[in-house]
Amino acid sequence: MKKIDFYVHIGAGKTGTSAIQAFLNNNRVILFKDHSCIYPNTNAIIKQYNIGKCRNHIGFFKNKSELEIITEIRNIIVFSRENNVQKIVFSWEGLFDRHQFARIIKSALAGSDDVSPWIILYLRRQDHWLESAWKQWFAMRKEYKDFHHFITTYKIGWDDALAVWSDNFGKDRILIQPYESSQLKGGLIDNFLEKLKIEYKGNHWNEVENQDYNLGFNEDIIEILYLNRDYYSNTDSSILQNYFANALPKEYKKSPFEKYSLISPRKRLEILNQYEPMNRYIARNFLMREDGRLFYEPWPSAEDHWNQSAGLTVEKMVPVFSYLLYTVNNRTKRPVLPIITKEMKTNIEYFIFRILKNKVFDCFKKV
Repeated sequence: MKKIDFYVHIGAGKTGTSAIQAFLNNNRVILFKDHSCIYPNTNAIIKQYNIGKCRNHIGFFKNKSELEIITEIRNIIVFSRENNVQKIVFSWEGLFDRHQFARIIKSALAGSDDVSPWIILYLRRQDHWLESAWKQWFAMRKEYKDFHHFITTYKIGWDDALAVWSDNFGKDRILIQPYESSQLKGGLIDNFLEKLKIEYKGNHWNEVENQDYNLGFNEDIIEILYLNRDYYSNTDSSILQNYFANALPKEYKKSPFEKYSLISPRKRLEILNQYEPMNRYIARNFLMREDGRLFYEPWPSAEDHWNQSAGLTVEKMVPVFSYLLYTVNNRTKRPVLPIITKEMKTNIEYFIFRILKNKVFDCFKKV
C-alpha cells in the first residue's frame, strides 16, 4: 500500500498564505493529474475534490461540526486511495492558533496507517508581523486605541501554539519556514512546493492573477481606514479594504516584502529582544539550528534614522477621495452623493457615501 502524505498548512497569517492558496487553487487540476497531489475542493459535492474552485479551507473548518470535518477528511483519504493520490494539502492560516483543530485533524487520521501527517508553518519576524497585521486587521479593531497601544499589548504566542501541534503530531512532523526573502531563495511558491516534494521550476503551471495576492496599502490609506473603524460591526470584515483595493491605483498599494516602517528603531529593538528567547527555542528545537537564529535579517541600531510619517494632509487625502467618488460615479451611473435610500444601505455604495458624508470631516480635523 502506497503512503499518503497529509499536509496541513496552518499559517501563520501575514506570511504569503494568500499567494500560496491562490497558486494551489488555480493549479488544482494540474496538481492532481501531473503530481499525484490533491488540494481538496471542499465546496464541491463528494467525489469532485480534484476540480473546481476552492481558494482555501477556512469555510471547511469554521462552518462544519467536528464530526463533519472528521467524516469529510476520511472521505478525501478514501478518494485519494482510489485515485492513486499520494499527497493531500489543506490550507488555512487560522489553524495555527485555533488549537482545537489539531486534535480534530488527529482524530480524523486515526486508524489510517497509510497516512503520514505533516504540519507546514511559516513564521515572520515579530516586528514585521505586528506592522503587517496592524495594516490588514487590527487598525480596524476598536479594542486598540492606536498602533502603539496594539504593539505594546498584543502578545505573540508561537511557543504555546507549537506545543499543541507538536503534542498531537510530534515535533519531527512540524515543518517550520522563516518568512524572509533571504531564506526563500527560489521564491515563496518554490519553497512551499519543495516541502510537498514537487518541483516548481521546469513544470507547467497556471499563472495566478495579481488580484489573488494581498497587496496591502500605504500609510495614508491605513490611516483613513483606521479613522473609519467605527463603521465595522464585524471586525473580520474586509469590505472597505476590498473596495479601496478595487478603486485605487497601484501607487496606493504595496507588495509582499515591500516595507515602510511604522515602528521606530528603538521600539523595534524592544520587540526583537522581547521575542528573542522564543525565537531561539524554535530555531534550536524545530529547525535544529545550533546558533539559535530563526531570522537572519540584521537587527537595526537604536540610532538608525527613522523616516516617521507626518500623517494625513489635505493634499494626500483629496486624491484618495476623488478616486473613490470617480469609481462610485462610474459604477452607479448616477449623480455622486445622492439621497441615501433604504435599499442602498445593503450596497457597498452606502458605505462609501457614509464615509464621504459623515467621516471625511473627522479626517480633515486630524490634519
